[in-house]
Amino acid sequence: MSGAWKPVFEGTVEGRHVELEIHDEGAYLVHTTRHDDDPGSVKVDQFSTTIIYPTEKGAEIIVHGETAAELHRALVAARFSENAASEIIGKARAQAGAPALRGFWQRTLNSLKKLAQKK
Repeated sequence: MSGAWKPVFEGTVEGRHVELEIHDEGAYLVHTTRHDDDPGSVKVDQFSTTIIYPTEKGAEIIVHGETAAELHRALVAARFSENAASEIIGKARAQAGAPALRGFWQRTLNSLKKLAQKK
């Protein structure tokens, strides 16, 4: 993925530090901390072995999603409540929507000016 990550929010949600970034191409990235201890696990299938190392409560984790819905699911999987996940997504949408809304009003104003000039 080429392009840049833009920080859009830094604060606390449900007592956990949250840093939210949006990529130029629309993906989302959240830096936060573990909600609880994770004992880790080993998953084996016929093609591979996946080792998930144990992590302690408070350890830094990264949650990502290509879409807002995907990020929401990943935040809930990272043990944020549904409301907290929606709050984080809302901050991303508000930031992403602000420039679009300014563009909408600018286009509307330009159209009105053109109509006024025609009269």
